[in-house]
This record gives sequence, C-alpha cells and structure tokens, in this order.
Amino acid sequence: MTNTTLRNASILFADDDEDLLELAKMKLSKAGFSVRVSHNAHNIANMIAEERPDLILLDVSMQGVDGRDICQALKNHKPTSGIPVIIISANNDLKNIALICGADDYIEKPFHPDIVTRKIQNMLVQKS
Repeated sequence: MTNTTLRNASILFADDDEDLLELAKMKLSKAGFSVRVSHNAHNIANMIAEERPDLILLDVSMQGVDGRDICQALKNHKPTSGIPVIIISANNDLKNIALICGADDYIEKPFHPDIVTRKIQNMLVQKS
C-alpha cells in the first residue's frame, strides 16, 4: 500500500465509549484516514455491508455484546475474514484474548492516539 493509499484507508471503530470514539475519529481523520464510528456493536455487520472497511478497531467489552464474538464471526466469515481486526481493551489478558478470537493485533487501554495510528499503518502495510 502506498502512502497515499494508507492515508485514504477506511477505518471502522466500534466502542461504547462515545467520548473515546470522537477523540479517536478526530485524531485518525487528522492522520488522513477515513473513519466511521459505532457506539453500538449491533450495527457493525450493517456498516461493513454498506462500506467494507480496510481495518476494524473493536472494543472487547461493549454493552450487551462481546467483541471477541464479533471478531471470531468476522474472521470465520469468508467475505470479512481478510479485514484486519485490532481489538482494544483494558483487560489484563488482552494478548491471549486476541490470539483466541483471531484478532490481528491488540491495543491496551488507556492508549496514546499515536500508538493507534502507528498500529493501523503497520497493519495496513502488512495487508498490502
């Protein structure tokens, strides 16, 4: 992926913390990404069907939904299995959780926005 393509990459970020989503959207948009956010994990499938993202940032613990289940479903469904998924959580066992659910990477909360940007860039370069 070229720098121009990286900067135009589409990111879907699902987390039930609306303040975090707004901050992340602002920072990632400033870094040149096209960012869509969802505070409701139940509509992720519809959002992916409307516009397939280049990468998904997914909180592990959202109200009424387990991000691990969403990640596994995405990775086990042929049309979405190739979309990189980075899970996010404050869970102490996040590395193991990422491995079990098939996530491509993980980010521990709290995090610095620059770390998120760097991980996204690295993941998109690996994907290309």
